[in-house]
Amino acid sequence: MYLWKPSNAVHKQISFSPFNLNLDFNYFCYLDGFGYDPSTDDYLVVSMSYNPALAHISPHLEFFSLRANTWKETEGTYFPYMNASDNPRVWSLFNGAIHWLAFNSDTSMNFIIAFDLAERKLLQMSIPMSGGFDIDPKFCDLWVFGEFLSLWSMKNDTVEIWVIKEYKVHSS
Repeated sequence: MYLWKPSNAVHKQISFSPFNLNLDFNYFCYLDGFGYDPSTDDYLVVSMSYNPALAHISPHLEFFSLRANTWKETEGTYFPYMNASDNPRVWSLFNGAIHWLAFNSDTSMNFIIAFDLAERKLLQMSIPMSGGFDIDPKFCDLWVFGEFLSLWSMKNDTVEIWVIKEYKVHSS
């Protein structure tokens, strides 16, 4: 895997995570992303993984710090998330966090999850269930719309856009 630092065209090859070496990737569900944390001047590669075929291995979150040149696994937190879209590499960087549309296997519901790059924490945000906003994970995605994180969904010939006006506020 290669990563580029656009400001100076430096690239770096990083190793695969040591936490995933013994897993069967044919059945592996994952979410990944890449972002910059200005508070530590560090670029992070973030990977959340889950293998439903190997129930004895719990889902986990890990990140690679380019500054430290190491993979770190976030311990002590349960991650019941799987990719909600057909493209596991879809993510949006907004407000210092990497965002994914994810399916929570415990609640059987879709959520927006975010990995805060500075705090190294995972957050879960609800998707609107009222107002007729209908989500089909095959036809929706996250994106940054102006100054807001947004979710678009296509149904028939109509595209609906949900704009989060107050970030991290459930009622927003």
